[in-house]
Amino acid sequence: MPTATEKLLEYHNKSLTTEHYDDAEILIITCLDNRIDLHIPKKFAFTIRIAGANPKSVMPNIAFIISRGIKSIALIGHTDCAMSDEAKIKETFFQGYHSIDLPGEKVEEYFKLNILPSIFTDLNENLKENKKYLKSKFPELNIQAMIYDIETHVLNLVK
Repeated sequence: MPTATEKLLEYHNKSLTTEHYDDAEILIITCLDNRIDLHIPKKFAFTIRIAGANPKSVMPNIAFIISRGIKSIALIGHTDCAMSDEAKIKETFFQGYHSIDLPGEKVEEYFKLNILPSIFTDLNENLKENKKYLKSKFPELNIQAMIYDIETHVLNLVK
């Protein structure tokens, strides 16, 4: 019998979505990038979208979902992630943060505390580190790191 992560790879990469689910089998933690378009059956997965697919900032959500009986997590990063370019994300963040009524130094502080920790330079290493972090918190779960290729839309395991 295939694992939930094996099913995820099959559903997405081979467009096999004929099964029906009443309950989710897996938690998918992925980036909030709108170019990620996973092809999976309805109700197959809980999904959390967070910048850089960083699980640390959503641990209460993860714990709640796991309490619902989930035994597998797919941590999915993607190619061409904005969170891998600190200079670009900082510029974009400061330009886009105009709608919040905070003085500039407060925006800088917010960026350092809340955005900077999610920025990375190497996608594979970032996913491996986040997988290790999740495994330290939930050692009984099957946790797999994957990369979604923005150009080809293929999902691959991180070795």
